[in-house]
Amino acid sequence: MKRILKHPNSPIILNSWTIVSRRKDIREQLLIEQDNFCAYTEEWVNPSFAIDIEHFNDSLKDTNQDGYNNWFAASSKLNREKNHRKYRNYSEVLHPTENLNTRLRYDEQLGIYDYDKSDIAVDGLVKILDLNNPILSEDRRNHISYLKTELEKRCNNSVGEFIAWLNSHPINKRYRTAIESVFGVNL
Repeated sequence: MKRILKHPNSPIILNSWTIVSRRKDIREQLLIEQDNFCAYTEEWVNPSFAIDIEHFNDSLKDTNQDGYNNWFAASSKLNREKNHRKYRNYSEVLHPTENLNTRLRYDEQLGIYDYDKSDIAVDGLVKILDLNNPILSEDRRNHISYLKTELEKRCNNSVGEFIAWLNSHPINKRYRTAIESVFGVNL
């Protein structure tokens, strides 16, 4: 999961959009701000996909404390599958706006995210989002292998050309955290 930066000049804030009155606009703006990536799966999505406005901290939903900093564009499927009661089993969960780079590291060999198991917030996030699911880990490993082939074949091992190619084919930027770690790039 890549860190998501919230924008102080977001139209959502500047125009005081609410879920009740501007749900569609909020969803579309969150997708723009997240570069069309699901906040949790790191899958590239387009606006026609089923995307929800995820209230990261579900206990804030329908309260005065809920708002832009708690809203993320997320896959409807994952949002439905995410067991909010499971969320409450963790005293602390790392928020998507926090810097993950030093606390959550991608292990290329295993295709999983490694972290200090005593870091309760990261442990909660990894478990809630099932980031180290074996099927997902295998898909990540295969995708990284594919990108390595493309870097060599299409881009002659030029990182600059590789980034340009990724930007022209955004669907290949899925698993951005893993890509950034393996290729030493910033997407």
